[in-house]
Amino acid sequence: MAKNKTEKKQKKKRLIPIPVKCLIALLILLLITGTIFTVYMKQQTNPDHVIQRYIATFMSKDPSALFHFLGMEKSTFIDEDSFSRFLEEHCQYSKIRSYGLTRHTDPSAPGQVSYRISFQYGPHSKPYTQTLLLKKLEEKLYFFFDIWEIDCSEFFAKNIAIQIPTGASASIDGITLTQEQKKEEAGQLATYETDGLFIGTHAITVSMEGFQDYSANFSLQNTDYKNQPIYTITDSMLSITKETEKELISQAEKMIQALYKSALQKDPFEKLHEKYPFEDNVRSSQEQKYNTLVNNHILPSTHLSDVDFNEFSSSCTAAYAEDHCYAVKITTSMDYTASSVVSGGSYEKSTPGSSVIITAMHYQDGKWVIHDTTALDHCVYYLRY
Repeated sequence: MAKNKTEKKQKKKRLIPIPVKCLIALLILLLITGTIFTVYMKQQTNPDHVIQRYIATFMSKDPSALFHFLGMEKSTFIDEDSFSRFLEEHCQYSKIRSYGLTRHTDPSAPGQVSYRISFQYGPHSKPYTQTLLLKKLEEKLYFFFDIWEIDCSEFFAKNIAIQIPTGASASIDGITLTQEQKKEEAGQLATYETDGLFIGTHAITVSMEGFQDYSANFSLQNTDYKNQPIYTITDSMLSITKETEKELISQAEKMIQALYKSALQKDPFEKLHEKYPFEDNVRSSQEQKYNTLVNNHILPSTHLSDVDFNEFSSSCTAAYAEDHCYAVKITTSMDYTASSVVSGGSYEKSTPGSSVIITAMHYQDGKWVIHDTTALDHCVYYLRY
């Protein structure tokens, strides 16, 4: 009897196989682990925890870490260095010492939570106040947990476009704009666009051959600037270099000599225009003046027969141009000796003289052209009788 009882007890103990026990233990372990993981993930994905991590990263004074925490995407003008400059300009980042935090929820916007953070520089200083909006994304983490994202849109200005002279190059904050960023070229201006920049102050520099670099600052707000260029730089805003000034003075003086040489040889205006091009919209009127000079002072029996230029003295100044291109005015004082045929062509006379000639030159399509010259308005002085 005792033996039968023992066998029955052993049979009862073997009712739950060891593999089943292991499976039960595993399930219990998974349940405990899952519970702990769920509690942990809910804490981690809670908006309050996200904002606390943001503040901790912010207060670490590591712009690079904050840049990556916010999930900002790098682009031509958006990176850790530009973010660091933005923070320093925007809120004197390096001087912040402490903070205060308040939370605000709007019942009408259940997927949003805003936080007002007051960063302190010192006990008696005015704080820098920042309002951050956290938005709950539609997708879930691991299919169950909410994802809260800090809205960084307030840090940026969108669709930045600038206009610069055709043929020039430009840089923003030291970064050169590329041909891929050129969106349009119309007349004297080329339009460049960038996806976005941090709000605040930025530096632009425009460079063009023959001109001094033009530099200026511009300020951006948290705005979409689409279809409204934030800065336009025209040729007329630039200044030529000293080397260009010397070249233009030399060109104006040589043009005056070539003009009289062509007129004395009765050459067509086209020959002068080929070497010293005139602006298209004034070419016809300048040709008429040239023909008048030849008809009135070279063709008659009493006429100018030669002119010997002795000395030039010229100065160059900026001038106004209605088409907003870059324009200069070259004032040339000159001494000369004029020879003329008098008394119906019976003999020649020579006389010294002096004149002041003003030549206006415009910069168009990458080259300098003559807009006007008083050398065509009147002839040098010579004896007629």
